[in-house]
Amino acid sequence: MGLAQLSSCAGAEKEIKSAESGVVLFREQIRPILTGKCLTCHASDKRKGKLDLSRRSLALTGGKSGPALVAGKAADSLLYQKLVAGEMPPQNPLAPEQIAAFKKWIEAGAPYDGEPLTSSVQRAGADWWSLQPIKRPASPGVKNNKWMRTPIDLFILAKLEEKGLAPAPEAGRATLIRRATFDLLGLPPTPEAVAAFVNDPDPGA
Repeated sequence: MGLAQLSSCAGAEKEIKSAESGVVLFREQIRPILTGKCLTCHASDKRKGKLDLSRRSLALTGGKSGPALVAGKAADSLLYQKLVAGEMPPQNPLAPEQIAAFKKWIEAGAPYDGEPLTSSVQRAGADWWSLQPIKRPASPGVKNNKWMRTPIDLFILAKLEEKGLAPAPEAGRATLIRRATFDLLGLPPTPEAVAAFVNDPDPGA
């Protein structure tokens, strides 16, 4: 094998290793950013600036402003230029180490894996839970109706009865004031405060 052939083989091996490292980089660092931050505006269902980044071929073709990616040339890639300028993603620029990862990936040939990419960000639609009208749930049936003081107690008691448990005995006033004072101040109540609360006949004391 001649020197030229050896050189050619070495070059090919280097390109293969570079491509393999590019795929690993894409899986571990690039794809999460594309699917989490870029595809909400640049995918098949919403191509802002006519740019679709869900497939490598479409990213290489680009949109209105030209090719988003130039394989092997980060400096000539519009996507990289926008990242460096902090223009993409809008109002949420990438960290320097993330931009460096994009540069390394593009210079490795900008390989994709698992096309087409899909956005990992869910969009709120008509069936989104937060857009549904508020409904009053049906109250569950319980055995010990006397324990309930508020409608919420029904749900608590229903779960207790489902597990075969019973509510704890009602705490006395001395216990209640100790709980309240420890929660609010982190200190026990004074004997005078306990006596005043225990002897107060007002139900709302």
